[in-house]
Amino acid sequence: MRGAFRTAAAAAVALLAAVAGTAHAGVSIHTDEAAFAGAVGALAVPLLVESFETQPGNGPGLPASTGAPIAFDGGVVDCTLDACSRFFVTTLYHTDGSQGLYARTGGLTRFTFDAPVNAFAIDLVDFGDTLMSAGSTLIVTLDGVAFEVFADFVGADLNRLFVGVTSDRAFRVVSFSGSVAQDDLVFDRLQFGRAAAAPEPGAWGLMILGFAACGAALRRRGGPSHMVASGRKALS
Repeated sequence: MRGAFRTAAAAAVALLAAVAGTAHAGVSIHTDEAAFAGAVGALAVPLLVESFETQPGNGPGLPASTGAPIAFDGGVVDCTLDACSRFFVTTLYHTDGSQGLYARTGGLTRFTFDAPVNAFAIDLVDFGDTLMSAGSTLIVTLDGVAFEVFADFVGADLNRLFVGVTSDRAFRVVSFSGSVAQDDLVFDRLQFGRAAAAPEPGAWGLMILGFAACGAALRRRGGPSHMVASGRKALS
């Protein structure tokens, strides 16, 4: 039985190490909405949409920003550093409905979900526009791991871009920043969802240990029964 436990423990450790080593191997960044939709379909993720229509809007013009977090059904958006200098819901620019979330690079615009998700997407307006002297790279950070998107991008004024993220491992926080500070942009049409629940790595390890323990217990019980049956057969 000790041997069974040692084998199960080794298997659990190996599995946990393998999962930890590939924690972000299943992450895909999409700049094409059709590709994002295909990945979402493969993961069987039902999507929710937030267009910031129920939030108090500001516009026209650029009001003073309080930098206060903005809650939505399923999570909250907040900001850090210079991103808070212009952080509010606006009617000035949008891609869906009549309002969008105005922000600025030079800090983080951070989406935190109440429960982990496997898919995230958002529209961007006016990122890296032609008023900038140099191109800007969008940095998308997923639970602390950064990905560069639209490297050295220079777009037309009020350009519209799409960024989607899919992952076979659920995540809770998606942050946006830019390589060039003080680039104003607008977020709109947030999409997010989670695939069917699957056991976490720790749960897999416990399951393996549990199965091994059950197997060892059954073998221990089965040993004496087999010996008695064999003895009876020999006596008959």
